[in-house]
Amino acid sequence: SNFFKTALWHLTGIFSRILREGRFPCRWEHALVIRIPKSGVAADSLTSRRLISLLPPLALFCKSYILEKLLILTTNTTLVPSCQYGFRVTRCTMHPVSGLW
Repeated sequence: SNFFKTALWHLTGIFSRILREGRFPCRWEHALVIRIPKSGVAADSLTSRRLISLLPPLALFCKSYILEKLLILTTNTTLVPSCQYGFRVTRCTMHPVSGLW
């Protein structure tokens, strides 16, 4: 119980610092790249492996938390004008272009 309280206190401090400074720790930006063999492809072929990058779990959690908060902020306020198409939920930059034809 004490361990989890201490860990939560430290994580809260890290996340607060990220939000205050506007940047992630350098180590959180480095991914571990794993090569997974593809079935049905010759092993000596350049395309015989699928690359998967694994980011640290705390980095993924922190980024998803910040994204969720940004989406709430931009959806429920007039911070982003209604004519804005990019970076909006259920809208993309192709919507106004498709209306030209």
